Amino acid sequence: MKQSFYILIGWMIMAYACDPCADCGEPLRYDPTVKMVFINQDSADVLNDSIQFNKDSITTNTALRKVNTDSSRVLQDSLLIVDTLVAAGKEEYVEVQTRFNQTIDSLKIVSDSLSSYSKQLTAINTELTKILTVINKGTVQLQQTSILETGAALIYEDSMTSFRLPLLLASSQTSYQITIDGIDYAIAFTYETFESIDKARVAKVSAGNLAVLSHSFDSLTLNCPSDCISDDATVTVYF
Repeated sequence: MKQSFYILIGWMIMAYACDPCADCGEPLRYDPTVKMVFINQDSADVLNDSIQFNKDSITTNTALRKVNTDSSRVLQDSLLIVDTLVAAGKEEYVEVQTRFNQTIDSLKIVSDSLSSYSKQLTAINTELTKILTVINKGTVQLQQTSILETGAALIYEDSMTSFRLPLLLASSQTSYQITIDGIDYAIAFTYETFESIDKARVAKVSAGNLAVLSHSFDSLTLNCPSDCISDDATVTVYF
C-alpha cells in the first residue's frame, strides 16, 4: 500500500514539474510580432481628386448636352416652318434653311462628342477606382526592411496587405527602417515582454503596453482591441 502511495506521489510531482517552457513536449514560442498595414495616402488622394474631377466633368457634359438638345429641338421646330416656305416656292428662305440644317448637324456632333467623352471618363473612373481599392487595402511591396538595433534584414518577397514585424525579446524597444518605392521610413515601438500559456498549453512570449515611440510616416493609427498586446494590435501607417 505504501509503495503504491509513493508511486502516486512521484507521478504527481513529475506531472506538476512538467513546465511548458521546459522539455515536456510543449516548447516556448518566442515570437511576439506587431501587425502593420501600409496605406499610400498620397496616391489615394491624387486618385480621389482625379475621380472627383472626372465626375464633375461628366456632370458638366450632361448639362451641356441638355442645352444642345433643347436648342436643337427649338431649331427643328423653326425649320419645319422654313421647310414649308421653301416647299411653297419661297426661294429666299433656302439660305436660312441651309443654315438651320448646318447648325442642327453641328449641335448633334457636339452632343455625340460630349456623350463619347463622358463614356471615356466613366471607363477611366472604373479603372482608377480599382487601383484605389488596392491602395486602400494596403497592398504594397516592402523593398527593404531592417531592425536598426541589430541590423537584421527582414525578407518579404511578395506584395501583401499586411506585414508581421518581429519584436526583440532582449529589449523593450524595436526600431525599423522600411523602404517603399525607394523612400526610407522609420518607426520604433516600446513594449514590455511577458510569458503566457494558451488553451493548448503552448507557452509564448508576448509584448504588452505596446506604443509607438517615433515614426517618419505622414500619420498612423494604433488599434489595440485590449491592453495593447503586440499580437492583437494593428498599426496602420499612411505615407
